[in-house]
Amino acid sequence: MKPLIGLRNRLVFRGMDVVHSNLNNADAVAAFPQLRVAFNRIKKAGNSTVTTFLAELSAEDSGQSFNSVRDAKKGALSPARCGWRDAREMRGYTFFTVVRNPYDRVLSAFLNKVALGEKGIDSRKPRFRVVPGWGEATPAGFAEFVAFLDRGGLSHDRHWWPQCDLLIMPPEHFDLIGRLETLPEDMARLLTMIDRDPERARALEKPHPLEASQPHKITGATSKRAQFYTPDLERVVRRLYARDFATFGYPEEAG
Repeated sequence: MKPLIGLRNRLVFRGMDVVHSNLNNADAVAAFPQLRVAFNRIKKAGNSTVTTFLAELSAEDSGQSFNSVRDAKKGALSPARCGWRDAREMRGYTFFTVVRNPYDRVLSAFLNKVALGEKGIDSRKPRFRVVPGWGEATPAGFAEFVAFLDRGGLSHDRHWWPQCDLLIMPPEHFDLIGRLETLPEDMARLLTMIDRDPERARALEKPHPLEASQPHKITGATSKRAQFYTPDLERVVRRLYARDFATFGYPEEAG
């Protein structure tokens, strides 16, 4: 991001108590002028699903369509790559985010970005190759991964950063914080807030076709929790993500 954009954003978003290191990250916000909505993207918490859903909803008037999740994401605006006018307009948008149970989010990050090894497009990237548990889609591999997080690897990649550390503003400043576990209902609330048909959120009861078509994208982490977690691993994840559990009201028991 150009330094002038960062300075511009400090001026435009002053008084909103934003976290500029996150706001100025190109992948942190997906904004849709047609909907007047700004989505604080949290990796491994329905990020692709929600962004694609909103991109298609906002593009209906123009007849635009998308061939991939990547195309849908590129169609959104971001404070890190937009003009002055668009940035000023964003101040009046509805700001929301979607979070996920930390147990499932950590396991999903492992299964999608680390465990696949050479089989995964993303896991072949250098920053994932060096992560313990790479290429080991087993409980033992997951244990190595969690031990890595506990040794300081928590900050290695945003896919497993604590969700509180990915927010662009304090939780109480969002107009809505939804949960991946109740995504259709929470997105229906959002659509009502922006005067759109809440029935459209029923589409989120199943994976988006563009996302489902990506190999290994959907990990099914929730259904695999008992297979990968031990009581010791639960305790480590509970400690590392204590703020997420407390802030978003998730139960500390994994069972």
